[in-house]
Amino acid sequence: MNKNLGFRDFGVDVLVKLGGSLLADFDRARELGETLSRLAATHRVVVFPGGGPIDNYIEEVDRTLHFPPDIHHQLCARAQDQTG
Repeated sequence: MNKNLGFRDFGVDVLVKLGGSLLADFDRARELGETLSRLAATHRVVVFPGGGPIDNYIEEVDRTLHFPPDIHHQLCARAQDQTG
């Protein structure tokens, strides 16, 4: 059976989402960075960031103001740009 049937192969071995909450603990973030660097020496790794405190604040404000879905998405994506 072809495990990639119906899926595009991007040539990635490991996909990691880093929670934006890592911003609060620099030592843990550095340790994780070192671990990912070692992993990347032998694997194809893609890392993408979470939004962290900025994203959490957007979620909190949205509960009151009820942003349109496209605006909400854009704000959260920009929060990820900041933490990335």
